[in-house]
Amino acid sequence: MAPAAERPILLVAAHGERGGAGDNARLASIADAAGALLPGWDVRHGVLSGKPALEDALSGPAGRTVAVWPFFMCRGYFTDTVLKKRLDGLGLEHVMLDVLGESRSFVELTCEKLLRKAGSTPENVLVIAHGSTKGTQSRLAAEKFAGWLAEAGASPNVTCAYLEEPPFAAGAIAGLPQGSVIVSLFAGDGLHGGQDLDDILAESGRDDLTVVTPAADTQAVARIVAGAVVNRLDAFMPASE
Repeated sequence: MAPAAERPILLVAAHGERGGAGDNARLASIADAAGALLPGWDVRHGVLSGKPALEDALSGPAGRTVAVWPFFMCRGYFTDTVLKKRLDGLGLEHVMLDVLGESRSFVELTCEKLLRKAGSTPENVLVIAHGSTKGTQSRLAAEKFAGWLAEAGASPNVTCAYLEEPPFAAGAIAGLPQGSVIVSLFAGDGLHGGQDLDDILAESGRDDLTVVTPAADTQAVARIVAGAVVNRLDAFMPASE
């Protein structure tokens, strides 16, 4: 194995948790597990807001290509503008991989966990995502994810609701038939996925609903990370290798 200073770098990048524990523990766990699966790589993790900061995570990699795996549920402002600007500011050559939420592997993971937890194919599944009043990326990505989930056999009825745009999560949850399943489409365990959604569920008084949070399975997500890297090896390795 090449010395650490010569290995290509894989950065597992996220927004950074607000609220909840705010310790980005899920992100760190994914990076650690991905590192064990990719022994030829120098795997690191960093966030746009909080610690470890992106710049601190990428200190010292001069001359090495950086693969960036975005721990986000959709491409949008934070990945295509903020993250890119921060990486460009460091002057590092980098290759951006697909975000978690737009990966077919993540859909398969969600379907598997959903069917296992529900015990059978549920009649109704509600995907709850962030949504936005400033752009359509979050909504469109969630709708695509829901479509893929239905195609994978998760349920004949897969719909979406959001925290920041209609249809809002609270109303959608109130209208769910008995025994429905909710998919929490959030990467981190901070303000939105670990606090806002929990509060909405508690206020709903619904104790008949099953909640699935696929991103919480950090070992499975790490396998998705490793697969994304292996599928793009030609972008990181010299032709001779």
